[in-house]
Amino acid sequence: MVTVVHGWIKERKSDGREKVYASLQLITALEQYTLDVAQLVADLDDAEFEASQEHDYAPFAKIKQVRYEPPSDVDWRWIGAKEIQDVLSLPNKIKYMKAELNSMNEWADPFQMSDFDGAESSALALQAWETAARIRKSARLPKADYSIGKWKFLETLTQRRDDRIARMAEAEKKGGNDI
Repeated sequence: MVTVVHGWIKERKSDGREKVYASLQLITALEQYTLDVAQLVADLDDAEFEASQEHDYAPFAKIKQVRYEPPSDVDWRWIGAKEIQDVLSLPNKIKYMKAELNSMNEWADPFQMSDFDGAESSALALQAWETAARIRKSARLPKADYSIGKWKFLETLTQRRDDRIARMAEAEKKGGNDI
């Protein structure tokens, strides 16, 4: 009996480590994507400022787009169904948003495209952050702490997303159509 209980405890510990490892693989990728988008938004803000000062769209050409692919070697049995759906659907959401952005090339100016890219990327990054937070909670890991320095990147992303939502709502009230 003691041997059976000892084996069961050992197995539970091993299962716990596997769940933590699988969770950390996803959390790391999702949080990195969020940080990369926050940097993209900062770069877009800089490009908008430079372009408005120089009356030239060249600063927008320097912007590098953010990529995200979920880790391929995750043991998914430790991850909840909702989180799996969110993690695996994120690349398609990003591709759809980028396709919409590319279609704007025909009629939008770089400032409109920057606004769209920053806001939509921010919304996706915030979704990724929320998914990572749910995975952390499920694996009983502590909350993420990126309090190094003064940059409040989640506030930056939230502000960019919310500003666009407010502008679109205002345009809709006026009967206009804003991108």
